[in-house]
Amino acid sequence: MSSAFLNILLVCPDEKDATSFYRGWGPFGELAQNSNTPIFLHRIPLLNGSPQIGWSTVADKQLVFLQRPCQQAHIEVLKICRQAGATVRSWVDWDDLLWKIPHGNPAKAFYGNEDEVKAAMLACVQMADIITVSTEFFRTTFPEELQSKIQVLRNRLPKRWQCCHAHQKPGERIKIAWRGSRTHDLDWIDFLPEVVRLSEQEPIDWYIIGSAPPHVLEALSNTTQVFYYPEIPMERYFEWFIKEGPQADILFVPLRDHIFNRAKSHIALLEATMAGMLCVGPAWPEWKTPEPQANRLLYHTPDQIFSCLQTACEQSRKGAFTLIQQLQAYFLQQYQEEQQKFQDLVFA
Repeated sequence: MSSAFLNILLVCPDEKDATSFYRGWGPFGELAQNSNTPIFLHRIPLLNGSPQIGWSTVADKQLVFLQRPCQQAHIEVLKICRQAGATVRSWVDWDDLLWKIPHGNPAKAFYGNEDEVKAAMLACVQMADIITVSTEFFRTTFPEELQSKIQVLRNRLPKRWQCCHAHQKPGERIKIAWRGSRTHDLDWIDFLPEVVRLSEQEPIDWYIIGSAPPHVLEALSNTTQVFYYPEIPMERYFEWFIKEGPQADILFVPLRDHIFNRAKSHIALLEATMAGMLCVGPAWPEWKTPEPQANRLLYHTPDQIFSCLQTACEQSRKGAFTLIQQLQAYFLQQYQEEQQKFQDLVFA
């Protein structure tokens, strides 16, 4: 795109929304601050009753970015972009497979009928100039004839956040953290028994950040010390860990094995690593790294949780400084690659 400046319309929430923080307003805002080309950002939320967007809003923009488009209103915006011709490029982006939100997840009611959501998402893919998703697995959930149009753009942490060193000293109680919202209630079901068993046998403290189910808090409190921080919003999890909260040793990420979770990104692994923690998460391709020691902490089934967490505790006691340094270097390289891909899409 050859222009003395860029007018970009972001149809997404502001940085207080976790998804926008990592994939919308956050990265575009960072680019606008650091780019040699003047970039002017205009944000309009469009979801569940938000204002409609007309021709006058779109016509003077060079790029229109729609995050999580899944409604007829989003399709109408894309129609306007197409009417404007080559002067206005459209970009749709998803980080969650919205037509496969599991029953029992509070977000399902928010997004509505899954058949309508799927139809809207497929229509957006057919109409947009740029289509990005957060994982390769996500890309393969679309019909085969559409997959070649879709690019994988992985989540990345803001560049302004520096890496933290692993800090564990031998002999200290291990600090294990979990962060999330009530949309993860179902993810605890299969994992809680093994987590409780570990808490009964290992000298650990739990740090629960966000909003956990009451029965989880009760079960953990019956076996060990639990520190609960329900007031921390999702977009501040990482920042809280490195600036205000305890320097935890391990981040635990319980995810049930189904298509919705499989399509999710490894943002929790990124947060853990850059905050100086080991991460116990699922052994899915997106979560694996070139470091065998780190991959030993990834579980295939819930009955492996005890051994994975126990191994993580052992690594922490011995000192995980070198391993975390290696992982941080790997993810910093990945950041450079993904950021370059992001910039190429913006300025193409």
